[in-house]
Amino acid sequence: MFCNRVKEFLSQKGTLNLRRQFLLENGMLLTATLGLIVGTPLGFVIHRGSFCMHSGFRQTLGGEPSSSFLAYLLALGCQLLLVNSLAAAHLVVVPVPPLTWLAAIIGGLMFGFGMVWAKG
Repeated sequence: MFCNRVKEFLSQKGTLNLRRQFLLENGMLLTATLGLIVGTPLGFVIHRGSFCMHSGFRQTLGGEPSSSFLAYLLALGCQLLLVNSLAAAHLVVVPVPPLTWLAAIIGGLMFGFGMVWAKG
């Protein structure tokens, strides 16, 4: 059923409003599907490659060359290009939520304590 909707979406030669309406109606399912398609192989590669962002940053700050840090920069660059290209083509809508300073500070502290607690 969802595949038929995607085929219909891709075959539409209509206006941008029809495509936006399709994305709004099926946005959650589309996000979950794309997340599964991209996340599964990415998670497998990261797990098998013993990728650790913390170690990569620590090595780089210590003056040692780090392939983990370069892999992180490559992934970040690919993500930036892909998401911004899709947004420019009006295939995804990138919402910008308001910044809540208290939530950002508390979340950062919780993440930091969790990293120390996990000895990461």
